[in-house]
Amino acid sequence: MKKAPQRIVVILGESDNKGHHGIYGYAHPTDDFMMKMQKDKDKTAVFNAISPAPITREVVIRIFSLATARQIEPFVKKASLLEFAKNAGYQTVWLSKQAGVGLHDTLVRVIALQADIVSFIPGQFDDTLFEPFSDFLHKSAKQFFVLHLRGSHLGCKYGHNQADFEWAANSLPEYRHYDATIANTDKFLELLTQVDNSNRNTLFVYVPDHGEIVNKGHGMPNLDKRQYEIPLVMWSEDKMLMQRARSLVDKYSVENQNMRIFNTVSLPLVLAEIMGY
Repeated sequence: MKKAPQRIVVILGESDNKGHHGIYGYAHPTDDFMMKMQKDKDKTAVFNAISPAPITREVVIRIFSLATARQIEPFVKKASLLEFAKNAGYQTVWLSKQAGVGLHDTLVRVIALQADIVSFIPGQFDDTLFEPFSDFLHKSAKQFFVLHLRGSHLGCKYGHNQADFEWAANSLPEYRHYDATIANTDKFLELLTQVDNSNRNTLFVYVPDHGEIVNKGHGMPNLDKRQYEIPLVMWSEDKMLMQRARSLVDKYSVENQNMRIFNTVSLPLVLAEIMGY
């Protein structure tokens, strides 16, 4: 059996349009940290990915359980990704900036409450997750974290600070607030990595729930690819771990128009194999 990582940190982004990232060729990039990471191919992998649904509650069901668009029963009857992690010896921690109850949130909470530690964190920006993340880190324990961000959800002008807005100074005016939220998330990922810099055997996975039609939203009944195309980035100081992660994503990807595409409905299969299943 392959050696499993000491820690897996899944950062669940929100409403992230991959076309607004420099790592995917955006002309006005604000994802400075990701672009710097991308240069080290041994420690970082950037994938072409799509989401299985354009709305959070449907995505979380499908990327944290074995449910699919055609088969919802595994969400109810089979073990979830968090339960896989527990059975593999990981302490599970779910930290969220989203609401916990309501039409769009209750099913997400059902998944979250399977974790050993669950906390819904108040505050405007995602950086309020740093303190509980740091508090719950245990150097000697195997841990599986999920950090559910506010990210780039509608109401973008409230999802960034002035420094982020300055980072997006070169963006087109109609996209500047949205791009500033990308900058906010990018800085969050950089600082989160620094919080956990003592452990080289950590796998970080940045996976947004779904995409976004900027300034319009998501969850709309049309097949606009902007609702589904998402960034997917994995990184680790452990080169062997990154090799394995890259090969597993490729294993569950499909060929489409001379490009390998990964549907994140297969993420629980990738992470389960990384954990040793």
